[in-house]
Formats: sequence, C-alpha cells, structure tokens
Amino acid sequence: MIPLSLTKTEIHEAVSHCQEVAISFCKSTKKVKRAQIPKTLRIELSKKIGSKCPTCDRIITVSNPPSVKQYQPIASSFTVEHLFPLAIGGDNTYTHLMVAMCRHCNVRRNIVMQQYIGSRRRTPKALEDVKKFVEWSMASVLLTNHDHDTEIQEIWEATESLKLEKTNRNKKSENPPNLAELLDRISLLEGRLEQLENTKWRRLTRFITGLLKRKPRITQYSAEEILLECIRSGGTTPVKLGQKITNYQKNHDWEETGKLAFNEHFGFSKQQTYTTTISNILGDRIKVTGIRNNASYSIIVPDSEASSSVLLQKTPSITESNSFSAPRGNPSKEHSEKPKIKITPEEFSKALLRQKERLSTPNFSFLYGSLIKENPIFNLKQYGIKPNDYLIDKCSDFLTIIERPDGNTPPTIHYWINDLQ
Repeated sequence: MIPLSLTKTEIHEAVSHCQEVAISFCKSTKKVKRAQIPKTLRIELSKKIGSKCPTCDRIITVSNPPSVKQYQPIASSFTVEHLFPLAIGGDNTYTHLMVAMCRHCNVRRNIVMQQYIGSRRRTPKALEDVKKFVEWSMASVLLTNHDHDTEIQEIWEATESLKLEKTNRNKKSENPPNLAELLDRISLLEGRLEQLENTKWRRLTRFITGLLKRKPRITQYSAEEILLECIRSGGTTPVKLGQKITNYQKNHDWEETGKLAFNEHFGFSKQQTYTTTISNILGDRIKVTGIRNNASYSIIVPDSEASSSVLLQKTPSITESNSFSAPRGNPSKEHSEKPKIKITPEEFSKALLRQKERLSTPNFSFLYGSLIKENPIFNLKQYGIKPNDYLIDKCSDFLTIIERPDGNTPPTIHYWINDLQ
C-alpha cells in the first residue's frame, strides 16, 4: 500500500530530490527552518485521527495542542511528521511528505536521526549517511517490502521499548530535593551574592548614592547670631540685610531661601519683616533708624563682644561671599589687575534714573542693560563688580531700592529703584 496517493516512481523521484536538497543543505551554513504547520494542512491530516499509525498498530487519538493548558500527550496522540526532516533541509512546503503519526513513532524517528547522524550531518563523511537516512525516512512510511538500511533499522527497532510518560506542567515534583542539598545551594548563592555586592563597581555606586542622598546641613546658629553677623558684615538696610541672609542660607544648604524661609525656620510670623524681628529680639543690641525700606541698622554692642561672636568665627564666608569687590577667576591674582572703576555711585544712580524716566520702568535689570548698551563705561562687570551688589552696597544713599521676589521656589530677587525723594 502506498499512502498519500503517490506512485512508486513518484516516491523514488521524491527520494532522489530530497537527497540532493539534504546534501546541499548540509554543505551550506543555512539554519534550520522551523515554521508553524499551516492550519489547513493540520486540519486535513487530523482526519486520520481514529486510523492506524502508518508505522505501527496504534490508533491515532486526539490531543490538545501544546498551547492549551494541561497539555498531556500520550503515546497515541496525533502529531504531524515530516518525512523529509527539518533538521536536514526539509520545510513545510513539502506537504506531500507530511503525514499523520502517533507521538510515540514521531519521537522514535527523531531519536533514530540523532543517533545515526547527530551533529555529524555537516561533515563530509556524514553526507552518505544523510542520503541513507533520507531514503529510510521516506521509504519506511511510503513503501512496503522495501530493503531498509540495516544499521538504521536496528536503531529503529531498539527504540521500540521507549516509554513516554505523561507530563503535567503544573504538577509538583513528588520527590523534592534533599533539605541538605537545598541548604548547600542557598549557602553557595549567598556567598556569590556577597561577592557581587562587594565588587568595586558596587562599592562606588553605594558611595555616590550616599553622596546624593546626604541630608543638607542644618545650621546650629540662632536667629540673633545670624542677624548680628549679617548686619556686622554690611547688611545695614532691609535690602542689604535680605541679600546677606539669602547668601547665608545658600552657603549653609538651606532648601529654601529668603525672608519666608527664615521666618518659618525660626518660628516667626511668615510676613514679619526683618526690621520687626530685629526690634523684637535684638532691640538692646541693634539700633533701628527709620521705617520700612528706609530703615537702617547699627550695632550698639561693644567691639569686644562683637569680636567674640561664635558665628563670626565659624562662618567668615558670609562676609567674603557678599563683597561686591571680590575678584573673579584665579584668587592668586592681584585685584589690581582689574581696571579701576571710573564712575561714582552717585553718577551711576543718576544714570539709572535718567533711563527710568526715558523707559518708564523701575526694573533695575532692564534699566542697567539699557544703560550699558548706551554707555559701556557703566558696565560694572568690566571692573569685576556684580551689578546687584554694587546697587545695594553703594547706591542706597542715592536711590530707594525695593526688593521684589518672584513667585518661584526658591524665589529670584528682582530690584526696583526710585528717586530717593
């Protein structure tokens, strides 16, 4: 009997053709093509369910596809067998060489191919074995009374006693590993984990992470000490004092800066002015003259007490960081390298007021930018001076300076100027 409606001549021609394809494939470096079997072909071949397997007497039975849960194939389960195996050049285009077969025989045929050819199929000595296996693979199913290769047939018969056990993917092992073995494995894994945690890269990562997560320094100084030091270093007006305190907050890693942050830090009313704070807690040590933005502060404590201030000893950076005349760049260079300033604070103030009358805006940054474009002699940066610091430290006797923070967090301070009168 010849299955698949092929004549004996057609079968021999198919064998010869497949042998040539297999030899060509084994000589090349092509990879095995493993594509899904066409659905229509699988349905057509599944009609053989209930019939005998072409290589044994088992009746082919229904089996769930591998994608279905609880897949438990048995020896007689339906499978599709490639008579021209994929491993040696076959593919799903040879539909006339694909047959329905029980799972037991399908597995046996794969074992025969592995034992007879194995990994030698791409070596020159194995090419004849490949041709013999192709002939056996097709003739053993398609032809009856055919003289099969003796060696291959012996391997085939040796696999007859192969038992395929039921598999259940969700079934737990009935023989769990020995407890001592598990403990040994855990010990080895813990040792390996410890080694990985102590590599140079991990130590460096932990060090950098620690730096990034380092908490900001919390100042130990009281509000009285901060105000005294800031006034002593030049914060003699509300605007100057606000600038000094902001710089102090930045130097000491405060999360927020400005008057609101200062008041909240020390428990004062949020909208309380520095003048009110000074009058409340330092009234006997600081003299306040004037009101609001025209106020001025002067220390009335003895010089000996001022020189013994703890804050002055520990935070000299407050004074240094706010000096408008501090040179930029290399600190080793002499300050005399900067050109000497050619304008006076009064001239600078009058020039700003002229710009204010012309442009009708009190914004210092805008007025200053327009002024230096018109007359570069007023460009303070060429003298190594910060414009905001010069305005606060030198021009407060000629201008009314108003501090206007924006709504950002932390706020950016803008300055508005008006005529002193």
